[in-house]
Amino acid sequence: MMAKRDPSLTKIKDHSYKFPLAGVASRNAKAQVLLNPETGIFSMKYPPEVIALTKCGEVASSRQLNEVIGQFERTIGKYGSIVRSQNRERVIVVNYKRNWTGRAANGEIHTYSVGSVQELGGAFARDIPMLGMGLDYEILWKIEGRGIFEIGFNDDGTPAGDPEHRYSADPQGFKIIPWTEEREAFFKAMRDGLGNMIDRMNNFFSADYLANIDRAIANGGSGLALGGPQAALPAPEGD
Repeated sequence: MMAKRDPSLTKIKDHSYKFPLAGVASRNAKAQVLLNPETGIFSMKYPPEVIALTKCGEVASSRQLNEVIGQFERTIGKYGSIVRSQNRERVIVVNYKRNWTGRAANGEIHTYSVGSVQELGGAFARDIPMLGMGLDYEILWKIEGRGIFEIGFNDDGTPAGDPEHRYSADPQGFKIIPWTEEREAFFKAMRDGLGNMIDRMNNFFSADYLANIDRAIANGGSGLALGGPQAALPAPEGD
């Protein structure tokens, strides 16, 4: 006895969606929404590469039109999360510059021009002293062959919004370091330490800076160790 042949499926509409590509790009795609008139079940067939990577089966199906489309979109999102994770690497991008040509001179370290507020991030006055340094870091994503991006992610791992291209893949004036929790903590401590040093310098050159200078000299010349203005030094004996 021959098996009963399934009735022909009826095309309801084309569903437009973004098919994820490796890295962060997508392409426009369409999938047919089909209906089995005999069972009342809607279905959508997955692309072969999605089936192979997610092991999702061949079709999404439901008696509800919105539900079958939702199944399809969630599986496409899962596929995108997997294929993109295979082509991206979390990195720390470190920006370090200085305008001192002394002992720290290094051919791999790019200097900024004396007097250039823009290259210092606008953090210094117009007349920049000869000694200056800038340091910052960002946690970003390196996309194979495409550069460095800032990417936000939803709870399911799919990108939230369009990625923002931040740096080229070829470091010029910055360092690309593979991310670890320990390395991120290290650079945070380094940046915080430099910020604390700046705060101490600000305190040192506050209203009572002459007393701070004399106190630092009397204590061995370590001005940066001062937390801020303190009581003036006692007058020398015999005055």
